[in-house]
Amino acid sequence: MGSVLNYINCPNCDSPDCSDDFYYKNNEEYVNCPDCGYHRSVYWRRDDQGNLMRKDETKECTFDNLISEEVLIDKPFGSYRIKGVFGASQIGTLETKETFEEFKSQLDTIINGETKVSEVVISQFIKGEIVKTKLYESNS
Repeated sequence: MGSVLNYINCPNCDSPDCSDDFYYKNNEEYVNCPDCGYHRSVYWRRDDQGNLMRKDETKECTFDNLISEEVLIDKPFGSYRIKGVFGASQIGTLETKETFEEFKSQLDTIINGETKVSEVVISQFIKGEIVKTKLYESNS
């Protein structure tokens, strides 16, 4: 599946590191900011078997007959980055303070999991500034 990846200024925090990933073959889009956690995705609804769902099942599977979904997290609590020892990172949005507390409660499981973790960082947009807090850093 083909996509075009651009970096844009985040609509929430204005960070230039916000990614806009547009899948041009199926007209889906995913926007993510690693600094504040802003997230927007627009995609087509699918059933349990992964089939596209149509507004009218008697008509063809065209864009105007598909059911679209949108997820928008425009004022998130923050974002997290879990960096592996070998360089790969997992980045995600922390939608609320409760989501953050749940993430912190799972930190030991994350650090002691199968993938070796070198650091875990939380990033938040607070009073117009990006604030990064290191929750874990490997000694090795």
